[in-house]
Order: sequence, then C-alpha cells, then structure tokens
Amino acid sequence: MAEPIFGRPMNEISIGRLLGHLFKVTETFGMETQPQLLLLQKTMITAEGIGRHLAPDVNMWTLAHPLIENWIRETLGPEARLRQVVSDIASSFEKIPRLIAYSERTAAMFGSGGLRLHPETLAELIGRRGTRSAIITMLPWTLVVLLVVLLLSR
Repeated sequence: MAEPIFGRPMNEISIGRLLGHLFKVTETFGMETQPQLLLLQKTMITAEGIGRHLAPDVNMWTLAHPLIENWIRETLGPEARLRQVVSDIASSFEKIPRLIAYSERTAAMFGSGGLRLHPETLAELIGRRGTRSAIITMLPWTLVVLLVVLLLSR
C-alpha cells in the first residue's frame, strides 16, 4: 500500500491520497477502522504538511528509517523479548508467596469446616446429578476454580 510513495521526496507524494486509499480498502473488506489508526493518519497528514513547508525535497522515508529500525530493535528484537521473558518470570516468582498463602488458607478453611454451601445450591447440585457422588466429583473442580479466581483477582 505504501509502495507508490516509498522512497519518494515529500513534494511527490500525497499522504491524503494514501489515506483515502486505505479507507477504501477497509470499506471494501468490511474492516473496522481502529481509533489508533485514525490518530496515526492525523499525525501523518500533519507531518506531511510541515515537511512540505520546511523541506519539500526531503525523503521522509530516508529520515525515518534509522528511527524505525531502532524502535523495532528496542521493542521487538531479541533483547526486548529476553527482557520481557525475564520480567514475566520475575512477576511469576512474586506471585508464589501469595499462592502458598491462599493454598494454606483454603486448606485451613476445609480443615475447620469453614466452607459451606447454601442449601439451595446444594439441593440444585444433588438434583442435577441425582446422587451425592456428583458433589464429591464437583468438589475438586470447585477448589481449582476458587484457586484460579483468587490468583487472578490479585
């Protein structure tokens, strides 16, 4: 889509026409135009206007190339990915003490008989399965769901 303007100086391109073409493509394929794309388009038109006024013969692609290359390296490159992995691992390790505390509290609650089901809920569970074994089958899954909810809520 950018090929017709790539590598050309400012006085030979029209960002307005490029954006018009972009809108036409999104409409043709029934795509929704994202708000961040609209902001980018506004910025590009402003940059084109200022660029044409200040230096019409300058090739903005040549000027932008090192900046874009640096941004890609810092944001998407191997070092950036490694930093993200290290950050994710550190975040996971920070959650371990809370997970242990939640597990201990849950075990204590079960040990002291602190978990009670409302009679209507209990009757509904028994009614659905018809036996008490259904509750015993559901209990481990209920515990897993409770632990996941507790972990995600923090």
